[in-house]
Amino acid sequence: MRRTQNCGVVVNSSITSYASARDSNPIEGNVEYYGLLTDIIELDYYSRWKVVLFRCDWADVNTARGIKKDQFGFTMVNFSHLIHTGQQLMDEPYVFSSQRSN
Repeated sequence: MRRTQNCGVVVNSSITSYASARDSNPIEGNVEYYGLLTDIIELDYYSRWKVVLFRCDWADVNTARGIKKDQFGFTMVNFSHLIHTGQQLMDEPYVFSSQRSN
């Protein structure tokens, strides 16, 4: 029996990167983050506005083992290796519900 899923969260993020510390020509690109929804939090600011946050387990898709396309073009994500787990100060397990792509 295989354990599979067909739901989750995809966030497309625009990033700027450099080839090295001496590089003065940044390159812009998009990075897709794939997450498994673990919690939904709604912040209510005295009924003036509300913000919905998704807490996700983010898959490490920086390796060939982390993500691949099947023969039908579907994206398969390996959630055995996670990133942004909250262990470090820079980790961010949350995303606004309006930021999701899927």
